[in-house]
Amino acid sequence: MPKLNIGSSNPTGKYRDPEWTNIDCGGTDFGEGVLNIDATAMPAEWKDRFDEIHAVHVLEHINRNKRFQFVQECRRVLSPKGVMYLEVPDFEQVIRQLVKAINDSDERMEHQMTTSVFGKQRYTGDQHCWGFTKMTLPILLHENGFEKVEIYTNRDLDNMISHHYKQEPILLAKASGKKHKPQGDN
Repeated sequence: MPKLNIGSSNPTGKYRDPEWTNIDCGGTDFGEGVLNIDATAMPAEWKDRFDEIHAVHVLEHINRNKRFQFVQECRRVLSPKGVMYLEVPDFEQVIRQLVKAINDSDERMEHQMTTSVFGKQRYTGDQHCWGFTKMTLPILLHENGFEKVEIYTNRDLDNMISHHYKQEPILLAKASGKKHKPQGDN
């Protein structure tokens, strides 16, 4: 059961198991066993290859004009019965918490939520290029070929695949089922 972990940089835990293929791009400090592959242009031979895909806090780092291409590529390499898990900051809730922190003069929370908006910016590619909400994330996935999309938030802890929910409001999309090819998909 081949699985794909996108944006892995230095895989730990289950992502070190042989069933996982780990990819990342844009840097040179990858951990052992990480392939330097751009998720917006994965190898042609990977079509329908993976039964599960994880993209944990990756999509917000991709140029906003390439977000469609990213989702289409994930759909292309996902097997027909496969499932993709896509986790991003919950932009609406982050903004709500940022405004509250400003109003409450809570410097720690203001810094934390500002970082959620813009990224940590420790190196090239570590900035956030776009924000997603409970409305826009499923639209992006449906419009780019996924039939079924479920959205989970910090309130749905049983469904979380990472621990980012402890740091910021997040959205986890569980996408499956391939629809007809979206426009521009080859």
